[in-house]
Amino acid sequence: PIFQLGAVSAKLDQVFPKGPDACTSTRILSGLASKHSIDMAFCALSWHQVNQYEVNRYHYSALLNACARAEAWTKALQLLSEMHHRMLEMDTVCFNVAISACEKSGEWEAALQLMKSLAQSQLQFDTITFSAAISSCEKCSKWEQAVHLLFAMMQSTLELDTIIFNATISACEKGSKWERALDVFAVMANREVELDTTSFNATISACEKSGEWAKAVQLCAVIMKKKLEVGTITLNAAISACGKRGRWVKALQLLNDMLESHVELDTISFNASISACEKG
Repeated sequence: PIFQLGAVSAKLDQVFPKGPDACTSTRILSGLASKHSIDMAFCALSWHQVNQYEVNRYHYSALLNACARAEAWTKALQLLSEMHHRMLEMDTVCFNVAISACEKSGEWEAALQLMKSLAQSQLQFDTITFSAAISSCEKCSKWEQAVHLLFAMMQSTLELDTIIFNATISACEKGSKWERALDVFAVMANREVELDTTSFNATISACEKSGEWAKAVQLCAVIMKKKLEVGTITLNAAISACGKRGRWVKALQLLNDMLESHVELDTISFNASISACEKG
């Protein structure tokens, strides 16, 4: 707002009548962004520009990080555009921070467009680039894009971790693509990437949505064999999968497993079991 710009400019003129040095400018911008608001930090940036004080890539980086924390993805894109216009050096980290801002806001298209811009700038993708982009697709159930990014990453020399695989499986689960979820799960196992409870939960949930009860039960057996934490969410999804196909015997067996393992039962546990009995 104009009023806020005027107030910030007046205060900075009073404190720095001859302008701040580069290090002080960085502290001003990052301090305003973290302790006050993104808008005030942008006012301070405008004050630097209007008075023709030095503005460098570190100043923009400070604001980019603040934008990512505040999920201000449009402002992050604005900053990148300004950096390009001012011919300031942009590295992979700058793009990653902007992609992260898009990811937190669920702006998957903007995240993927930034990946294209990064490549066009002849910069290299890193693990953070792919992780943030896949996560943005996962939040919007864009399973095809998530899987494409995963396999593109597999063609590189970058190391894939559990978080990246889990986000891809989750994208498939949200898109009701149980076969793709199982495919990614299998690749994860074959590459000996650590499978955790989240890996199993997302895959079992994908099977549950399509009523693939046998796969869900099989995965429950594997997670128990690995002695990973088996919670209410895991077993409820398996019971629900059985319920959709009327597999009441298996549903009751899983309910009994919950009791014997001292896993907390909730309304979903009983309702899914009752539904299985009704359909069977």
